[in-house]
Amino acid sequence: MSIQFKNLLSKPHVFKLSHKVIQLKGSEAVQYLNSQTTNNINDLQVNSFGFGTLLDRVGKIVSAFVICRESEEDLYLIVTDNYIGPTIERIEQFHISEDFEIKLIEKTAYLLTRNSNENGYVGKYFFENDSILISDQKLEQSDNRIWKELKVLTGVPELGQEVKPGELVNNTYFDELAVDYQKGCFLGQETVAKINTRRGAAYKPVLLKLEKVKSLESGELLIDGKKVGKILNSMNTEEATCAMGYLAREYRLDKGSFEFEQDGKKFSATVFYYPYLPTTNKEVAQVYYDGGIASFQNGNYDEAVQSFNQAIEINPSFEDAYESL
Repeated sequence: MSIQFKNLLSKPHVFKLSHKVIQLKGSEAVQYLNSQTTNNINDLQVNSFGFGTLLDRVGKIVSAFVICRESEEDLYLIVTDNYIGPTIERIEQFHISEDFEIKLIEKTAYLLTRNSNENGYVGKYFFENDSILISDQKLEQSDNRIWKELKVLTGVPELGQEVKPGELVNNTYFDELAVDYQKGCFLGQETVAKINTRRGAAYKPVLLKLEKVKSLESGELLIDGKKVGKILNSMNTEEATCAMGYLAREYRLDKGSFEFEQDGKKFSATVFYYPYLPTTNKEVAQVYYDGGIASFQNGNYDEAVQSFNQAIEINPSFEDAYESL
């Protein structure tokens, strides 16, 4: 992993996820929602968060969101603003006599990356130990460019942007983030399970790295005139253009290179499985360690010491970093 993305890892970032929050409150809220969502809410600890989706009968996405567990009985759902209404409608669709109520909370949900905020809900959004903070205060946000870069490099999509309602969940990265194939029934499970246990999804998200293309538009990708995928989002770095895309099964080869065509223009790209950016504490610590080695080899000893110390702070059991110090 190149250390070019170390700036994305070097400090916490703050992003607004939604202006309003859905609250489910009542003795049967968890039990009911667990019967509807693709993830297992029973495994979600109090004061933690995770991803979830609601599907229709054939496994297509109706809504995707973050679930925050407030208590043994109460939940908060963080949904992109435009999809709050359809989400509530889908939850209420099979709500007959279960003891819970749904209401909108006039508070803003924020994501704090690599920051276990004591007032927030801890989990993995982009990285381990991210936090969701639900607040009526206005927080200063990070640059939207960083938000886009993190999405493209980790594969985590945004409902309404990289993933639209009506898409088969198997074909999206929510399949990895939000579908628990070991839990009991949920609407659409039969279709989703069949696809998963047979050949798998026809299309799946991957990162494409283009060495000599300065920009890339969203849209279909072709090889020899045949549609093989599409570009969902992209970003530029000093050394390459990186794109989040869907690719057909036969072209999803990690580190495989192909010549694609888009709008009459041909270009070569290398395929990488998600997540491309380090997301666990051990992986992030490794980036700092590698940076420390590079600094040491260049004679920048103070920078090397700083990098090794950062690696140890992130991963206190990192023996190589102690030895290098």
